Amino acid sequence: MRSFVLLLAALALAPAGRTQALHEALAPFARLVGTWEGTAEALTPSGPLTLRQTEQVRPELEGHLLVVEGTGRYLDDAPEPGEIGFHAFGVFSVDAATDTVFFDAFTREGRHTRVQPVVTEDGFEWSITPEQGPVIHYVMRIDAEGRWVETGEMSFDGGATWRPFFEMTLSRVAE
Repeated sequence: MRSFVLLLAALALAPAGRTQALHEALAPFARLVGTWEGTAEALTPSGPLTLRQTEQVRPELEGHLLVVEGTGRYLDDAPEPGEIGFHAFGVFSVDAATDTVFFDAFTREGRHTRVQPVVTEDGFEWSITPEQGPVIHYVMRIDAEGRWVETGEMSFDGGATWRPFFEMTLSRVAE
């Protein structure tokens, strides 16, 4: 019990707003830390959708996690401008035994996905292969202008052909 009290006291005395160093395995994702805003466009079963997208990325648990919260608000009249049309929460984490990075994403509809992101020169990519439905592939990169550009495509034939369905371009608005 005494060690628990000491831990709580140490946490209470820790400097507020301290910048956390990320776990070494999360370093390729450090460029995402901050607040980003822009536009996301998606093709949905009910038609095209345009959202004003915000992504907030921050380290947690002494840099052992990188948390991503994405919120998209409708820009047009369907159903109501400003209403939330997309809300998801993601966590980059590291398996301490293997230094393997995982990305877990959760949606407000209750969906959960766990992937191992593949680091590329200017970002990362990942794929989702559900038991039923198309294979989905995302590419996230930082472009020459410093913007977060993310695209998504799907394949209904196991990856032989791909159809784009998602594009998001965000600019950093805060560190």
